[in-house]
Amino acid sequence: MTDYKKLNIDLDYTFTTVIKFKGNTNMKYYWWILQTALTLISIFFILFGINLLMGSYTLKDPFNFIMTFFAASLMILISLTLAAGFIIKMVRVYKNLNSNQHTQ
Repeated sequence: MTDYKKLNIDLDYTFTTVIKFKGNTNMKYYWWILQTALTLISIFFILFGINLLMGSYTLKDPFNFIMTFFAASLMILISLTLAAGFIIKMVRVYKNLNSNQHTQ
């Protein structure tokens, strides 16, 4: 088993996930592919929400406008939050892996 204190690795979930995959190179690549795919899906829903938000202004009924406007705003907000989370997670793991490679 790896001594985490010797490697000076934070036991955060993100880092331990990558460390578990360190021995299995296929799983290490799958994690990056998964994070990239989830980021792209989030970006798709951001663009879809923006399109829906612009489309809500063409509606004639005020009730439909309000419901579509708030639904699109919520979709954009959630998608932005998820995309930011995935990107921050990938940056933190990338920086941690680079710092570990330079110390070894």
